Amino acid sequence: MRSGSRTATVACPAPLGIGRSLLAKGQLDRALALAGRLLHELRDSPKAFNLNGIVQEAASRRAAALGQAKDTAAARRILDALLAKPGDFPSRAAAEELLKKLG
Repeated sequence: MRSGSRTATVACPAPLGIGRSLLAKGQLDRALALAGRLLHELRDSPKAFNLNGIVQEAASRRAAALGQAKDTAAARRILDALLAKPGDFPSRAAAEELLKKLG
């Protein structure tokens, strides 16, 4: 970290492990934020793309479960954050459809 700088350069693989750990602990919002930041900072890293995909799929599944449990506000919050990110992931179409269904 540079003197006076508020952010450190992200190095592999520690932050990737942190992302997986956050996901395992159910801290989806933090995992999504970290995965997005890693993807931005490590544009050419297959590991960053892999983590981002894993987190996006987990977020999509979590939102679907919340929607089925009638916690539509939480489901919409996750889907809004997930779908605001550019890029594609396998369940993106299902996530978009669920967001429409939830209103």
